[in-house]
Amino acid sequence: MTKYLFLAWMLMIALVSCNDDTLEANDYRQEYIGTYSATKSTESFDSVFRTDIDDIIVSSKGDSIIIIDEIELTLDADGTTGQQLVDGVFYNLSFEDNELNMLTYPDILGDAVGCYISGVKQ
Repeated sequence: MTKYLFLAWMLMIALVSCNDDTLEANDYRQEYIGTYSATKSTESFDSVFRTDIDDIIVSSKGDSIIIIDEIELTLDADGTTGQQLVDGVFYNLSFEDNELNMLTYPDILGDAVGCYISGVKQ
């Protein structure tokens, strides 16, 4: 009797632990995918000298790549890319809530003026 009780108990544990929710992998990039209304500046993210630019389209590729207007960057689970060099330009991107903030600057010797881009998800 105790043998059957033990087997029933083990079967119940196995069924409860095999929930479909635990088997699905969540794509952390999904919350960042979309279109952002954006501005750019050469001063800083909080500059009053901002220029409206075309909308920025964010999509994903593979398991960790995010595409910002055809530029492919590796996105960490915390919503940041860190500094990444693509085609002679450094990119540093971060997402927070419904906002995108990106610093870009060329890979040249000496000082370079950065371009600060901020966007709000539409």
